[in-house]
Amino acid sequence: MKRQVVVIGGGESFDSYKDYLAYLKNVEVSLDKFKPQKDWKDTLSDKLGKNYEVLFYECQIKQMRATKSGNFGLRELFHLLRRM
Repeated sequence: MKRQVVVIGGGESFDSYKDYLAYLKNVEVSLDKFKPQKDWKDTLSDKLGKNYEVLFYECQIKQMRATKSGNFGLRELFHLLRRM
């Protein structure tokens, strides 16, 4: 029987609201972030090998327009800053 690994995605977390705002003020924005990229989840199954089954679950927050906060006003600000 294969071992199962469940990967739960759904945004980022911060220790405090202050840390979250600092992140928004200091995040570097580049066009590369909008291009398709592979991350660790894309190669996890290959790296673990045939004895593992990798399952992915994306939390609903990923469907929001920003995954950093549930606050509508801050999501809008985040996207505005990202477009600049």
